Amino acid sequence: RTLVAPQLDLVVNNTALEISGSGRFDGIPFQGRFTSGIGTSPDRANPKVTASFNIASNVIDAFSVPLPAGLFSGSAPARFALEFPKGASPVFSVESNLVGAQLKIDGLGWTKPRAAKGKLDLEGTLGQNFAITKLDIQGGGANLISKVRFNSDRKFQSLEFAQFTLGNGINLSG
Repeated sequence: RTLVAPQLDLVVNNTALEISGSGRFDGIPFQGRFTSGIGTSPDRANPKVTASFNIASNVIDAFSVPLPAGLFSGSAPARFALEFPKGASPVFSVESNLVGAQLKIDGLGWTKPRAAKGKLDLEGTLGQNFAITKLDIQGGGANLISKVRFNSDRKFQSLEFAQFTLGNGINLSG
């Protein structure tokens, strides 16, 4: 992975370090911030990364997200957070209102138009305990509450639904 930033702002005091600015992560533009508590205090803040970026096909491709062809097009603003809790796996989240993105499942005749507001809420852990513990998508009359299962090689295995509703015709709970 490559992180490039032409200029970053650095703020340091007795309890915290903050680095912020604009850059590119694997060619993807972002505005971000890294914060961390410093010193020996047991209640110092955990290191955390936050960033704003646009979800688009290049982002999906760069992270090898296994989406069916045609499911996602366009670009939508998103927020990313990554926290490094002491003694545990890093925890991440991605949130978006999906405005600017079209989501489409041809086999179900469903589309979330680009201009329509929606919701993407993705959470998980990184490292040896890699997991996607929450994948919620809403918009265009659809509501998906799920988590993603991976096999031992960390490849997509299945989507475990807690709820999936689509318009007035489909209402599944698991």
